[in-house]
Amino acid sequence: MKLLSIAVPCYNSQDYMRNCVDSLLKGGELVEILIVNDGSKDDTAKIADEYAEKYPTIVRVIHQENGGHGEAVNTGIRNATGFYFKVVDSDDWVNEEAFEAILKKLQELIAGPHNLTVHDRVGACFHLTQIFIGTLVNPSNHFQVVVQDFIEVTVFGSGFCQNHRQV
Repeated sequence: MKLLSIAVPCYNSQDYMRNCVDSLLKGGELVEILIVNDGSKDDTAKIADEYAEKYPTIVRVIHQENGGHGEAVNTGIRNATGFYFKVVDSDDWVNEEAFEAILKKLQELIAGPHNLTVHDRVGACFHLTQIFIGTLVNPSNHFQVVVQDFIEVTVFGSGFCQNHRQV
């Protein structure tokens, strides 16, 4: 089982989705990247298929008729196999150092209970509340408590995501 499933909803994303997916590939075998092609009319599907062919153990592509962003997210949730789940929009990408810190922290959470300190702050922009939707896949009161502590500690951390629209 992968540590983190990441859904990337895509609709006509050919011009910027590579930045997103390339940044997520830095998670290596710890992550599963689910590119959800939501009925794109451009080369999004072709680009997504190229990633799946090049990285078959990391990237999966789901093609569907256009249902909107919400339906693409739901498709990602339905197809996720990782312990945790996160959505990263196709026009965003992640900071490598912060991404590594998030993956390390998730590995620690799976390893067992521990106390988190203010020094564990990372990535408010990553919207950590969404990362832990994975608890629905593997419900556990123990993890829900630990996760709540983690969110409270990290939600005010430094930026994790970088949006292509920012300068």
